[in-house]
Formats: sequence, C-alpha cells, structure tokens
Amino acid sequence: MSDVKVLVGQREKILEQIRAIEELEGVENENNSKKLSELNLQKAKVSSQIDEVSNKLSSLKLELNSINEKVNDLSGSAIDKILDAIKNQRWYFFKNKPKVLMDKNTGLLWANLDYFPYCKNDKSAYNSNFNECHELMNNLNLDGFED
Repeated sequence: MSDVKVLVGQREKILEQIRAIEELEGVENENNSKKLSELNLQKAKVSSQIDEVSNKLSSLKLELNSINEKVNDLSGSAIDKILDAIKNQRWYFFKNKPKVLMDKNTGLLWANLDYFPYCKNDKSAYNSNFNECHELMNNLNLDGFED
C-alpha cells in the first residue's frame, strides 16, 4: 500500500512540473497560440450571443409590462361593472332559500313567483282573491324544494 502512495505522490509531482512547463511556454508555443485564437473567437461569439439575448430579454420584459397593464385595465373595468351592477340590483335571492326574494329598497321578503302557485290549475286566471292567496301562503312549504 505504501508503494502505491509513493507512486501517486511522484505522479502528482510530475504533473505539477508539466503544468509549470506549459505555463512557461504559454503563447510562444504554436499549438497554444492556435488554441488561444480559437478560444478568443469563441469568446467573441458567445459575448455577441449574450448581448443579443439580453436585448431580446429587455424587449420581452417591456412587452410583458405592457400586457400586464392591459390585463389590469380590463380586469379593473370588469370588477367595476360587476360592483355597479350589484349596487343597482334591487332583488336578492337567498342561497339556501330560492323561493324567497328580498327587496333591497324596503327590506321586505317576497315569495318568488317561479315557485309560488299564483294562478289556478287551469291557468285561466293569474289573480286570486284574498282567501285563496291566504290559503296558498299558509300551505307554501319553503323547506321542501330541490336545489
């Protein structure tokens, strides 16, 4: 095992000496000068590509900001329209009681005529007298409905 360690140590020393020789030769070595010119050319290409990508990125960021402003304008106007419509709404349904309506102006509760049997069975008349309405109201079941 100690022979292996000695050999590894010698190898490291030789590699350090080779690196030192390569550094001494540097640019004067013909192979190194060719490689250096190729690397400089690649460096210039990569730098130009970086500049192109950064220019494209900045233009895309500007386009994204423009799109975000348009989205905010559209969503803001839609929200305002919805809020105005709610403000102008007079009649409200209750989520779990669709047979009942509330009048915003008076606060009174009313039967939803979609569920209230306000006409006679033969559909001949759309009005009832007081006694008939009183009987219908007493028999109206607000809990027995399907959603």
